[in-house]
Amino acid sequence: MAEEAVEARGEAPGAAAAWREVADAYDQLGGTGDADGTSGAGEGRDHVARAEYARVRAAEADGEWAAVVTAAGALGAYRDAPAVAAYARGRLADAHQEWRRAAEAFEECRGHGDADAHLAYARGRSLEAEGRWSEAVEAYGRAAGRLDRADVRRRRLRRLIELLPWADGPTRGPLAADPFALRDETYPYRALRTAGVHPGVSMAAVSDASYTLLERGAMTWSERVAWDQLRLPGRRLQVDALLYRWQRPDGVRAALATLSPDDEHAGPGFVDVLCERFPGDAPLLLLLARGRDAATAEWERRLAAAPGDMAAAHGLAVARLWQAQDLEQSGAWEHAVRTWELALAYWATLLSDDAYWDGWRAERAACYERKLTHEDMTRLRWELSRHLFGLLQACEQRHTEQDRPQQAARYEELAEFLEAELAGARILKDVGGLAGVPGARAALACGPRYVRLLELQLPLADLAADLDAAAKDGKDPGEYAVRELRWAFSGLSRALTLCAVHKFEPALRALPAFPTLTTLPDDCAGPAAASDPRRHIEGCAYCQEFLRRDPAYVHLPHRHARLLQDGVELAVRVRLELSRTALAEGECGLGRAQEQWERLVRVARRAGMTARAKKALVRTVLGRVEALLDEDLVRRGDVLDEAITLVEAVPPVLHPLEREVRDQLDGRLSSLYSMRGVWRGYTRTKHGMRSDVYGAEADLRRALALNPASNHARDNLARALVFTLDARTDELPARLRLLHEALGLLDVGLGQALTHNYRETLGESLEELDRLLATDLGVVGVGELMRSDGAEPPPDENDLASWAAALTDRAEAELARGDVRRALHHLIRATRADVMDARVRRALLDAVSRWLTALTTEGGDPS
Repeated sequence: MAEEAVEARGEAPGAAAAWREVADAYDQLGGTGDADGTSGAGEGRDHVARAEYARVRAAEADGEWAAVVTAAGALGAYRDAPAVAAYARGRLADAHQEWRRAAEAFEECRGHGDADAHLAYARGRSLEAEGRWSEAVEAYGRAAGRLDRADVRRRRLRRLIELLPWADGPTRGPLAADPFALRDETYPYRALRTAGVHPGVSMAAVSDASYTLLERGAMTWSERVAWDQLRLPGRRLQVDALLYRWQRPDGVRAALATLSPDDEHAGPGFVDVLCERFPGDAPLLLLLARGRDAATAEWERRLAAAPGDMAAAHGLAVARLWQAQDLEQSGAWEHAVRTWELALAYWATLLSDDAYWDGWRAERAACYERKLTHEDMTRLRWELSRHLFGLLQACEQRHTEQDRPQQAARYEELAEFLEAELAGARILKDVGGLAGVPGARAALACGPRYVRLLELQLPLADLAADLDAAAKDGKDPGEYAVRELRWAFSGLSRALTLCAVHKFEPALRALPAFPTLTTLPDDCAGPAAASDPRRHIEGCAYCQEFLRRDPAYVHLPHRHARLLQDGVELAVRVRLELSRTALAEGECGLGRAQEQWERLVRVARRAGMTARAKKALVRTVLGRVEALLDEDLVRRGDVLDEAITLVEAVPPVLHPLEREVRDQLDGRLSSLYSMRGVWRGYTRTKHGMRSDVYGAEADLRRALALNPASNHARDNLARALVFTLDARTDELPARLRLLHEALGLLDVGLGQALTHNYRETLGESLEELDRLLATDLGVVGVGELMRSDGAEPPPDENDLASWAAALTDRAEAELARGDVRRALHHLIRATRADVMDARVRRALLDAVSRWLTALTTEGGDPS
């Protein structure tokens, strides 16, 4: 029989026998030829290869697939031997139900016999195994009429889709998207679904998806947006965090794969069977089959039993978030706001749980086939919180643009609510968290709304009381941290949150009206006074009110007074921040700052905290002064003017002041006057400005009056008097009077502070005194002094103190004889020899005073 005729018969009965007859015929021809038929005596002598090929086709017709693979492989590229080998590999993989390998093999031999039908079937089985029923039905349809088993499976899946539409697709990966998310054509896992991208693929597969899409044609806009969201691990983590987690996706898929439409439990009730078999996935199964309400009810039931179960909290957080967006989009705004509150409470707690995100990181790292670090998780959690704020801001903006101010205000409040929840969770985490909460892997950190939702008020109250007692004993975490905890978990939490985000005026409005210590509300003796504190709390209306509004105070003694003091402390803090803001505007804001100070003192008085508030205010003012002094030196004059005005404005507001506070203010004011005196007298000349001698002197005198112990003021006042003599006067008595005052200042300073360097100023004073003496004595008098000094034996350089004492004795003798000028000459020399001898300095001052008296008497009053 001719080979062409057998080829035409295809897989008809008897094809195998016909191919063997062909092989036998070629064998009878004899001769030689290469196995691939490409060499030999001529084209007609390739009968050996033809015979082998015929035997391969006979084996194919008999379904001997392993033999076909071997024999066809030996033929190499002869005719369609590669396609025959690929087809045989596909049939072998089909027999072992290795559907991916089968599809790959049939793809290599498209057009060979019924390979296309088998390819469609293999793809259908792969899709069906992944839970992608609709895509599997489409694949089976391409084999319809050619493979009966494809028709059977197609009919089965169609009926299952009718009975269980929710089961079509969501079990494909370890994570599942919310139905609302999948409505968006740009949602990443929907837009890239046809490229094989789903939550279970690696990052390499996501990268390859772009090539897959480009091979089919240009990427659409939605595909480009989706790919950009998934191609980087950080962005994909944020997308995946908003998906639901399957606990046993393989088991659920396997259960669905074995289901028959004719089973007695097939249909809507099958979800109950699955929930019983896979309790960990029950809420997600309910969400897919019966909607969010059924799922959230199950998650809430689980969370109520185990408030620390972050897997349940994550499911609820995701479900409520998508539900809130769904309600917002549908126009059910009031319902959306209530749902947002639940979602944000869950998210704030979830984002604070380190252990949960460590486990989630490990799962995603295994899926991505990439290393993910703790820093990646920290960044993800921060980005998720920003994402939540971004969604709220977008809703607020949309309502504002559409002229719905009331709804816009609600979203602004929701942003504040989220801040309060995050702050509460952070504060609770910082003090150690709630230990022993069922379901928690570690101490639980959550916000105030989560505490109320899961009825954790009593554990929180116990923690607050224990920490308060520890703080009184000076133990960690300290008084301030414990006060923050009370702020965060009480009626003060909103004011605390607004203050933290620098919304100080709204924070003041959020504070309650404060009573005084003498007008506190009625209260019971407290749970600690009862034999059974828990039973007392359950039956006491006062305790129940605290439990509802201010749970952190339930177990504290004098709790109304403590609540008042904490509230006043927060009010003082807000007023101080407002005053800082006003002072930052310069002197024009001082009036508003003083108004805040006055109100601060008034509110502090209600809780008996006036002294404490005043100290806090002084610290704030002095902090502002330090900030001013850090500014550019060119503005130093203006800065010092503003700083002095600021400090001088404090005492009238805070009158009366404690001595300690008064001394603190006076000390700082003295240093400011002293710095301004130096600026006016000297430093400003470095910046091209004229010196203000008299202004400098006035400032330095004021500085010294405020703080007589100020070495800086004393030394610089002496300098101001000595170094500016030429600018002040030419008259000897007037110059001498200024020198006398300067020497007096230096004498006191040298007696007070041995470490301060007054020597330069004193040396200049002595030089000036020498010049005045020389001027008064004239050439003859100076010559006599020089001859007298020259006749003296030289002093011992190693014992100048003795020489100074001897000179002082001689000076006192001269004074006794009435020779003030000669005595002064000796004392100038003695002072240079021993600056630190108080007797020498006092004698010098006395001599200068006598000379000034003599000059005044001789020449009249110099003034």
